Amino acid sequence: MLTAIDFQGGPGTGDLMDAVEILKELNRVGGRKVPAGAPASFVPARYADYPAKARRGGDDSAFRHYWEMCVVLVLRDGLRSEDVFVPGSRRYADPGAYLFTPEQRQPRWAEFCRLVRKPPTAAEVIARLVEVSGPATAARSEPTGHQSTTHPDQRSDDPKETAELNRTA
Repeated sequence: MLTAIDFQGGPGTGDLMDAVEILKELNRVGGRKVPAGAPASFVPARYADYPAKARRGGDDSAFRHYWEMCVVLVLRDGLRSEDVFVPGSRRYADPGAYLFTPEQRQPRWAEFCRLVRKPPTAAEVIARLVEVSGPATAARSEPTGHQSTTHPDQRSDDPKETAELNRTA
């Protein structure tokens, strides 16, 4: 399976993809021992003890079995989550292939904006907001002379009721 399918990884899958290549090579040459520098950072925490104990105990055969099982499990999970993809596949395609490039997006942008009934630029959005809200927006945007940036609940000018409660306490 590993030799027939060209698995590709997205961001953060470098160690897994390196492990897949090492496993392909071990299968090709009939190797039994996983190289000492083989990555294991992709191994899920729930399984990490198995290959670690086998490595510490010097049991290369058990380490190979555990490590290989983790490679296959994480590869499966990566395909499901679309972190790993297969070029040319419909089901496991690169998620980035579904996105438009800027060159592809530009001719479609006007039609999209028309369909969702939104202006195509931020300047047009602002102009429409000012047009709709009219003088109320202009009045709110004029300076008031008050420079306070505190929240109304934090101001020192307490209501009468609060002052009376503070005196009785």
